Amino acid sequence: MNVQETYSVICQTQNGLGYEFGLVEQIEQAADSPIQRQLYLEAEQRIGKEYFDAISFSGDAPIAYFNLMSEYDAKAVRKLHKLIWNQSRVPSLYIVTPAELRIYNCYDEPVEPNKDIKTRLVRRIKIAEETLNHYHDFAKVQFDSGQFWKTSYGRRYHSDKRVDYHLLAQLRETRKTLHDDYHLPFPIIHDLLGRAIFILYLEDRGAIRDGYYSDQFLDEANSFLDILQNRDATYRLFDALAKRFNGDLLPVTDNERKHVKETHLAIVRNLFGGGNIRTGQMFLWRPYDFRAIPIELVSAIYEEFLHKEEGKAKTSKNGAYYTPHPLVEFVMNEVLPWPSPNNHDYNLKILDPACGSGIFLVEAYRRLIARWMYSHNTNKIEPEQLKEILSSRIFGVDINPDAIGVAAFSLYLALLDHLTPRTIWERFQFPYLTYRGTDSEKSGNNLFPMSTFLENAPFEDNDYDLVVGNPPWKRANLPAEIAQYCHKHKIAQELAQAFAWRARDFSQKGTIALIVNSKTLFNNGSGDKNFRQKLLSECYLQTVVNFSALRKKRGGLGKQMFTAAVGPASILFYQATMPEDASDEILYCTPKPTRLDNSLPHITIDASEIQFIPREQFIELDWAWKIGMWGTQRDFEIIRNFKKFPTLGTFIEQNPEWHIGTGLQKPYGGIVRDPDLVDLPLVDTSSIQRYWGGTILFKLNPLGDISFRRLGAKEAYKKPHILIKQGQVQKRFCAAFVDFDCAFMNAVSGIHSPDEKLLKAIVAYLNSSFASYFLFLTASTWGVERERVNFNEILELPGIPFTISEENIESLATKVDEIGDMLAQKPDQSLNELKQKELEIDDIIFNYLNLSSNERSLIQDVLGYSLDFFQEGEKSQACDPVFNGQLKAYAMTICKTLNSILQFGSATVWAAIYEGESPLNIISLNFNLEYPADSVIVVDADMDAELTRINDKLSEEQSENIYLRRHLKLYGKDSLDIIKPNEQRFWSQSVALKDADAILAEGIIQGNSDVKQFA
Repeated sequence: MNVQETYSVICQTQNGLGYEFGLVEQIEQAADSPIQRQLYLEAEQRIGKEYFDAISFSGDAPIAYFNLMSEYDAKAVRKLHKLIWNQSRVPSLYIVTPAELRIYNCYDEPVEPNKDIKTRLVRRIKIAEETLNHYHDFAKVQFDSGQFWKTSYGRRYHSDKRVDYHLLAQLRETRKTLHDDYHLPFPIIHDLLGRAIFILYLEDRGAIRDGYYSDQFLDEANSFLDILQNRDATYRLFDALAKRFNGDLLPVTDNERKHVKETHLAIVRNLFGGGNIRTGQMFLWRPYDFRAIPIELVSAIYEEFLHKEEGKAKTSKNGAYYTPHPLVEFVMNEVLPWPSPNNHDYNLKILDPACGSGIFLVEAYRRLIARWMYSHNTNKIEPEQLKEILSSRIFGVDINPDAIGVAAFSLYLALLDHLTPRTIWERFQFPYLTYRGTDSEKSGNNLFPMSTFLENAPFEDNDYDLVVGNPPWKRANLPAEIAQYCHKHKIAQELAQAFAWRARDFSQKGTIALIVNSKTLFNNGSGDKNFRQKLLSECYLQTVVNFSALRKKRGGLGKQMFTAAVGPASILFYQATMPEDASDEILYCTPKPTRLDNSLPHITIDASEIQFIPREQFIELDWAWKIGMWGTQRDFEIIRNFKKFPTLGTFIEQNPEWHIGTGLQKPYGGIVRDPDLVDLPLVDTSSIQRYWGGTILFKLNPLGDISFRRLGAKEAYKKPHILIKQGQVQKRFCAAFVDFDCAFMNAVSGIHSPDEKLLKAIVAYLNSSFASYFLFLTASTWGVERERVNFNEILELPGIPFTISEENIESLATKVDEIGDMLAQKPDQSLNELKQKELEIDDIIFNYLNLSSNERSLIQDVLGYSLDFFQEGEKSQACDPVFNGQLKAYAMTICKTLNSILQFGSATVWAAIYEGESPLNIISLNFNLEYPADSVIVVDADMDAELTRINDKLSEEQSENIYLRRHLKLYGKDSLDIIKPNEQRFWSQSVALKDADAILAEGIIQGNSDVKQFA
């Protein structure tokens, strides 16, 4: 078997590993996917077409390079592995030789030239056609379904070993060492490292001629690392390159010349030479290759480096936070996708109003260049055209001049990426980009180091086609001009909201895409509500992508998106004015975490996470954003119904004998004392348990003669009272009845009343499933950022304890007493008994509210899946495989719901379910009389064979892979196949109701043999 025959066996679906789907061997094969086409072009540029024969894609995500070798060459494999690691795009390298396949992990750092590449080998497979079925873990469907990453092989891929993490970690250590140990100022460190990256980029691209270093700067120097051993030679090189390239390329200041010594340069040399900055260990080779490292990655690294490493004080002051590159790519794919036949306009003006180090501008510039080349049917572009696109199309504003300098540097690198080494060295000079005033000969007109809120600013002269960026998120204590701006427009005192509203002034009919703190959608302050109303009524809000649910994602992407941020992110896509053809709906996307793709640095949105919600619904009911994130339309109807009830707070405020409020505020300097409180015990907040609080259950401290900033609600310290924690106990909402006087801190709120029985009923209600359900779907923080509920939101609960019968109050109070006795007698052994009491409390409340079985299922699913999802991320039971009986319950619910409508027609619905271990599950709904209505038949069939049958049919008609699409409804003549991943969250009772509603909305057309497909 020769190498080509081996490759064919690997790629074939029957008896092979199935890589024929999603395989790109030539650029023409990527014509239908702009992203695949661009990644293939980048591979040709950075890896070199001579080093790979094909790229395998799962959707638009590249998963492996294929290289065909007639004879295995370890040296060539080491070189290729190093290039792929530096590219930081593709996790695997498949080396195909006659009758053999070797799979290498390209997230692991490259090995030194004298080391064995076997340490990066994931699997070596001897190819024999009859034995490939034993290597199912490496089949293409395993990647398309995501199952590969759950295998022992997949768990060996660690995203934090990629070059972006590796280089960033070393940059952090270098910066810390130079600043903390050698006291170099931050701007000098930034410029020094930026210049080093620039020179190494030139060197790795082959733009610096042989002998250049030794002829002009230092005898026997063959590389920049050699030059760094001599301070004088280093700065003569810096001066020569500054003169040679012109522009705004991080010029050397007198202050830098004064401070930098050879000891500093030695640390920089160690960094880029591959040494370990923390340990001081030196290596004799360079792992980094800036020919392969994507320019946008360099910009992204510098973005994080610039913001995060300036320390918490400056970050807090400015409110600026790192934008991970996958998030940048996601935004740009929506507003400026890679060129395609119907979308390749490059005559677009783009502004980032808070550009930072230029990460969005670099990505925009790269895409405009690609669009120009696509429009001119060429892969080459002249230097002057590159300058013209940059100077006339790319604009940024930032109040930080250091950031503007880095943005210019990043854009210069992006420009050089499209020039030949000879052009770079012989005749190219950079254009000036930074605005320095109209009188300066070196003033550019692209990057403006000034406030975005400056009136009559030079950057306002353009009407931009696209405004994009990640403005600062700082809240309160804003600069005077911005605080005044927020007050003028009656929006919250938050920078992101100010930037979002100001962006309207720069683009009248273009698209605006800004990243904001997700709490912009949920905060209950009047300014926040005004901002949302103005955005909905005065602008044209098209799409909102809310990433809050990824807050606890364990994989690399989750770490990138939330490590440096103060809160979860959302993206607003909107226009300044309402167009004539405006849609009545807003596209609302709420991506959820998954265990299946932790190793891939891509953002994907599942079909189940996309909703089209009427604009009027958000305008009329400001709280609908939260339900759209975690609930369904049926949940929305439940909450809207109970929002009509008088609230808990309304009833309490009407009774003068009731007292409510929060506790003592910590003694920040201690300015208030009260002798009446001296003898009160102070409850340790962490010791408060659900339902009941007694002296043997709470940890109590003497309050004594302590000063506090605020004394809190003193009347609420009196017994009997309820103590309510902002946080949770064992991931549950926590309210406790307390029958003795005590004080508490301001993380606790209290309710006092002489009516002990009603207080206990309220405790039962606050700890109930209904209260948790209502609060989780309406509170501004719980389910978005942290496991906490504000006291004013608790008071917005329906005032059910005040409207139920005396008999129900007595029953609820008795349950609380019984729970209190259980906890006092055997606190560690009463879990099952407690659960039973809680079910009894829920039944009392559900029965009073007259909730149907479907409504009760909705409540339990929100708590069992959505809430658990928020708390546990991809470790939630929501991601667990479907258990026995769950598919049958789903099928039963969907049949009953459909039959309740179809009972007046000639057909009824019965279901067939296919049980087995597979990444996907199938349920077939049949609209005929073969079985009685609501029947659920378990089909004893080969799951893989059934999925293959459907996959073949789908591939013929739609050219798609069933494992990749994951969510399908396939209509036959009198049947409907529902295919979804084998995860509990997709087969719950609430989802069955949602799916039934969707099927009814789509319309059931009998007698139609065409297969219709819905996401």
